[in-house]
This record gives sequence, structure tokens and C-alpha cells, in this order.
Amino acid sequence: MINTSSRRFLNRSSPPSMFTLILLASVSALTMTIYLPSLPTIASELNSSTGIIGLSVGIYLASSAAIQLIVGPLSDQVGRRPLIIWSLVLFCISTVALIFSQSAGQFFVLRVFQAVCATCMVLSRAIVRDTTDSVQAAGSRIAYVTMGMAIVPMFGPAIGGVLDYFFGWKAICWALFYLGIAILVISFFDVGETMRTKSKRGAPFVGSEVFELAPRELGIWVGIPAIGYVFGNFLSGRFSMKIGNDIMVLLGISISLFGVSMSLSLSLFGLGSASSFFGSVIVVGIGNGMTVPNSTAAMMSINQKLAGTAAGLGSAIMIGGGASLSAVANFILVPGSSEIPLLVLMWISVFVGLPAVLYAVYRGK
Repeated sequence: MINTSSRRFLNRSSPPSMFTLILLASVSALTMTIYLPSLPTIASELNSSTGIIGLSVGIYLASSAAIQLIVGPLSDQVGRRPLIIWSLVLFCISTVALIFSQSAGQFFVLRVFQAVCATCMVLSRAIVRDTTDSVQAAGSRIAYVTMGMAIVPMFGPAIGGVLDYFFGWKAICWALFYLGIAILVISFFDVGETMRTKSKRGAPFVGSEVFELAPRELGIWVGIPAIGYVFGNFLSGRFSMKIGNDIMVLLGISISLFGVSMSLSLSLFGLGSASSFFGSVIVVGIGNGMTVPNSTAAMMSINQKLAGTAAGLGSAIMIGGGASLSAVANFILVPGSSEIPLLVLMWISVFVGLPAVLYAVYRGK
């Protein structure tokens, strides 16, 4: 059990140091932006175009978002420490594997696996709340962690550019690998289990409390929606160059809205089930897989001199929005509630994006 009365560096019986938490929160942001200056080099080496390889930024963001949706609730069940340790192990393996990519497709897939480091970013904040006794104290510490995380994207492209210039783009992978190993070692000795009580929220709450799924079944259903993200990203890579970013974004958000609307309609008529609920999330994943890469590419194309800034800002908005929606879900999902409140929240969050997309398309013309 963590003793919150004192903090000792590299001692798992005490709360993690601020230094460790900032490292955990920053690795995802650094991994997102450090490759930006090397996109043309990577495209040339993989016999692709800069436009296609540029989709990897959106794919990384979409994967990070999907991972955050899964990891947050999962950490409430299995704890913070094991997810952080194993995500860093997978991050290091996928980062080294990137060096041996032979095609754009392999590069995209490995970037999806590399995005698992978003686990560290999400859980660093959860750890802060676990190890503080008041909301005010938690807010203060999270602010410092977030400040450190916000600084990293500003230096990431510069670091990546220097490494690429002197040693080639693969040096970026090696740098991230050694950084990942260092953070893994520090986390192993400094991050103990901080979760005090287990809770069920979001999809795990609906699966176990509403549909009464066994843990084995719940694990399968919670993992299946990731298929939608992967397929949506594939569609983006396949058709974005042919039909354009605007159409792909509109199609993506329309598909997401259709999926949530169908599931909500079935639930309102008393026909909701685990398959309809989690099936709708798969459809939403397909839509997001089409929307996020293309909207991210468009966002960074407004002013290419500020592409890194745009990527960091877009990531911050996505993460902040996800955190806000997660907090709302925690509030509305209480024992005895159905899946309908969560579906309504999902429907609203998708629907408000539609006029924003239409306005962006109109301004673009």
C-alpha cells in the first residue's frame, strides 16, 4: 500500500516523484512530434509520398484516443502499475521494430503500437489523484505535470530535426527506445500501485452492470472496438488521396453518428444488448479512424511552418475533450442506470462535431 505522507525517489512504497510523473506524461507527446521533420525522409526511404506518411500523425492520435478510452476504465480494474510497465515494454519493442519498416503500411501499424505510451500520460494523472488527499492538491500537481507535458511538443520537432540531419531518421527511433528503457527502469522502482479502490465506469460499467457480462466476455467486448479504429485508418490510407480530406472527414463523422444513433434507438425501444452497444462503438471507431487522420492532416496544412504547433494543439484539445467526457461519464453512470445515459453522451459528442466540420469545409472553400 502506498504511503502518501512522504515521497522518496525510487521507492515504490511512497508516491512517485514529480520527475517520474512528468516523464510518464511527456513520452506520448514527444513520440507524436519528434518525427514531424523526418516525414519527407521516411517517405522517400519507404517509397511513399509525404502526404501518405503524414497520415501517420493522425493515425497516432486516433490510436492514442482509442487507447485512452480503454486504458482508463481498465486501470480501475487491474491497477495503474501493471498497465504502465507493460505499455512501456510494448512501446520499446514497437519503437525498435519501426527501424526495420519496409513499407508505409508497416510504418502505420507500428505507429499504432507505439501509441500505447498514451497509457503513461493518462495514468500519470490518475496516480496524482490517487496520491493526494484533496481536489485542490491534485489540481496543483496535475498542473505541473501538464506544464511539463506541454513543453515537450515545442522541442520535439527540433530534436527530431537535429537527429535526422546528423544521423538519419532511424536515430529518432533509437533515441526514443533508450528514453523508453530509462523511463521503464525509473517507473519499475518509483511507481508502486496507487489505486485505492476498484470502480467500474464507461464501457466496463455498462458491460458488467447493465448487460451482466462475465469478466472473460467483458474483456473480449471491450477489446473488439479497436478493430473499428484500425479499419477506419486503413480506409483513410486507401482513399484520402483519391476523394480528399474534406469528404473523408464528413463521411467519417456521418458514420460515427449513424452508429451511435442506431444503438441509442434500439436501447430507447428496449432492444439494447451487448452486441448492439459494443457494435455501435466499432462503427464509431471506423468513423473516427476516417475523421481523425484527415482532420489532423488538414489542421497541420493551414500553416505548414506551424505544423508542430498545430499537432500539439490538436492533441491537447483531443486529450482535454476526452478527459472532460470521461468525467461526465463518471458522473452520470451510477449503480442502477442503463446504457442510455452513456449513449446520449456519445451521441451529443459526435453530433456537435458535425456543424464544426461543415463550417471548416465552408471556410476552406
